Amino acid sequence: KWSAPQILIRPELTWHTAGGHRSVSNPCLVKQGDTYLLYYSASLVYIPDCGFNEPDSIGLARSTNVTGPYELLGKPVIEVNKSDPWCNLSCGSVKVIKCDDGYAGFENGIYWDEGKKQSGSAIIVLKSEDGVRWERLLQEPVLRPTTGWRRSHIYACDVRYREPEGRWYMYYNARNGWPVADGQERIGLLVGKSA
Repeated sequence: KWSAPQILIRPELTWHTAGGHRSVSNPCLVKQGDTYLLYYSASLVYIPDCGFNEPDSIGLARSTNVTGPYELLGKPVIEVNKSDPWCNLSCGSVKVIKCDDGYAGFENGIYWDEGKKQSGSAIIVLKSEDGVRWERLLQEPVLRPTTGWRRSHIYACDVRYREPEGRWYMYYNARNGWPVADGQERIGLLVGKSA
């Protein structure tokens, strides 16, 4: 049984809006001591060859209570980089995990592949010491489009680490085609073992 929904944040800042779309979505909540860190996707950009919108930036809000009120950081913590081969169209979303030495972030950056003349999405891995300033941990994606049911986009992941097994479990969404009418979506699982 679940309680009635409660709004934690709304699209209030200027960068929460793009192309006439105001949006905050894809929440990821992490507890840091007595503080809750709420990561979220903001704004929407149109992906022409897919026929749908994807989030533009990643924001962060903080609270000492899980139900708020949350204080929004004034600027995004992760933004599109036009020169990044894996995140030059949209930031998609991020799932953050607290680690011993900071944070790991699994972002589904959305990109334009100039060689193929198509968009794509791959899971890239980020790191942060403070949960605010992020940098690429691995230069290549941990998961990217290949063939078949994962041909066009890999995105919307959720990641968990199971201590007793020393394994990472990543569930992710995958598409096999570009226009909405032609593509099908499926859920995949990637299992990784800690070194």
